Amino acid sequence: MSPISLDEIQVLLLLGGPEYHNTPAHREALTELLKPVGTLIVRDDLEILTDEGLTPFNVIINYSTFLEPTPRQASALNSAIFRGKGFVGIHGATATFWNSPEYLRMLGSTFIVHDALKTFKVQFGSVRCTEQHPITEDIEDFDIEDELYIVEGDQTQWHILARAEGHPLLYTKMYGNGRVHYNALGHDNRALTHPSFQKLVLNSVEWAARIR
Repeated sequence: MSPISLDEIQVLLLLGGPEYHNTPAHREALTELLKPVGTLIVRDDLEILTDEGLTPFNVIINYSTFLEPTPRQASALNSAIFRGKGFVGIHGATATFWNSPEYLRMLGSTFIVHDALKTFKVQFGSVRCTEQHPITEDIEDFDIEDELYIVEGDQTQWHILARAEGHPLLYTKMYGNGRVHYNALGHDNRALTHPSFQKLVLNSVEWAARIR
């Protein structure tokens, strides 16, 4: 079977939670960013989190905050990733589904605290090996105005792709057969519309779907 292309990927984008991460402007920015994918389904409820509901999707993106899935919903999501679907967590993805320890193990980290909005530099050079990762390929260090998220987890399970002020911002890991990526950036439109952030997200969707 030949590999799929970006315009053939089916993506589920989960939104919801407090208005600081869930506004029409944020929804518009994310849907505009993800226009190149073949099919994008946007949901701000969790009813789609069933084995059947998740079957069509290649990649699941979580941009929700402080939502609590039922045990069956969390199990359906975690099982889908474990069996091989891709997962991309953006910003508040570490501050949601806290009632599911298995979700937090799948994602690999939990939100602790963040600084006030400020401009900081996203740095790749300090963590790159001799070969760039497909998610960060051809993206140089950049400044961004955002919340600097501090997350904690078992860093031995992370492949760290970028840091800011010494804190990991982007990493990848595996969960069973599923590729998992977390990007701590993306509080509001100042970050969501940043060209480098947008490139990172599209690259991560391709990576999670095993195109890259």
